[in-house]
Amino acid sequence: MLLKQSMSDTRSVLLTVKSGKVYVGNVVTNFNPTYDVKSVKIMPILSGYRDSEDQTVTFTTDYFSLLEEIYEQKPDVSDQDRLDLGTVIPVDEIRSVGIFSLPAYKKHFSNHPPEQHRAAQKIG
Repeated sequence: MLLKQSMSDTRSVLLTVKSGKVYVGNVVTNFNPTYDVKSVKIMPILSGYRDSEDQTVTFTTDYFSLLEEIYEQKPDVSDQDRLDLGTVIPVDEIRSVGIFSLPAYKKHFSNHPPEQHRAAQKIG
């Protein structure tokens, strides 16, 4: 339900998978329980991992500059790159999902000063 609602409202989600990897992004396609394919595709904004001891999130990859180039339709990004961008996650690998607010994350949960979050400055 949350994935469907976030897709309708174009709100970002934070997905944690069984391995501890985390993805922040917008849901592009949601699974349909009536079909055998049970996966979710997101357009990633950030990715990283959860610390195994205290479960805090550390972001290691920022996709924002690539997303900017895609949305601005810069010529150095091919049509194939535009179509291929996205991360498909099997539903049975998802450990948790929640709505993600970058401004709230920066203010309340980030262990780093907000100026270190380049994506946060641009989309927050």
